[in-house]
Amino acid sequence: MGALADSSVLIAATNNERFTAWARAAIASYSDFFVSPIVLSELQVGCHTAGDVDNALLRREALQYALAANCLDVTTETASAHASLRTELMRAGKTRGRGNDLWLAATAREHQLDLLTCNPRDFADVAGLRVISPNVTE
Repeated sequence: MGALADSSVLIAATNNERFTAWARAAIASYSDFFVSPIVLSELQVGCHTAGDVDNALLRREALQYALAANCLDVTTETASAHASLRTELMRAGKTRGRGNDLWLAATAREHQLDLLTCNPRDFADVAGLRVISPNVTE
């Protein structure tokens, strides 16, 4: 089985933070490792809006890491999967400003990929999604 990475995992893999070792090991454990154009956009926004030079360098490093992975296309099938997921969550009253997270969840479900994230709460209510994350004690 392959995996799709949330931007939090790519940032953790390139920064020296509490989830760095976990993120690197998680990524390395998959022979099929993917990113979404949504994640590439998030990382590029981070590069453009970084508050200082050090943060900008870290964001660029995460972007380069992501660009080295296989990028899945957003297709009409992805749009349909996203619409179904969004409708499902809207009916349950659980959509609270989660646009990018829902695209990632829909993509992972569409391609039957594990979703790697350091923010498991963002995906906890998505049925049929295998979320892989570090032990988070927030």
